[in-house]
Amino acid sequence: MKKNTSKTNKPNIFLLTSLFALALMPEVAFAASNPILNGLNWLRDLLNSTLATSVAIVAITVLGYMAFAGRLAGDIVLRFIVGIILVFGGARIVALITGSL
Repeated sequence: MKKNTSKTNKPNIFLLTSLFALALMPEVAFAASNPILNGLNWLRDLLNSTLATSVAIVAITVLGYMAFAGRLAGDIVLRFIVGIILVFGGARIVALITGSL
């Protein structure tokens, strides 16, 4: 008795055709539309934006006024400077550590 194999091959043909179509569209197959990654990229862009630059300028100005008033300690200055370096140089620091630079 002969078996009908045409029905069992249809899903395999569909699967192979779909995989072939995805291979021709790498931007869809390897899309980085991860919501977490998008959120982290948004946060990185925010921290490196003109808003963050303005906040850093205001912070340095506040340090200047504190120095004029004689209320500035060395550890406060060091904290501000290290914070600004880490915020604006974070991506470069990670690239240096991971060796992708």
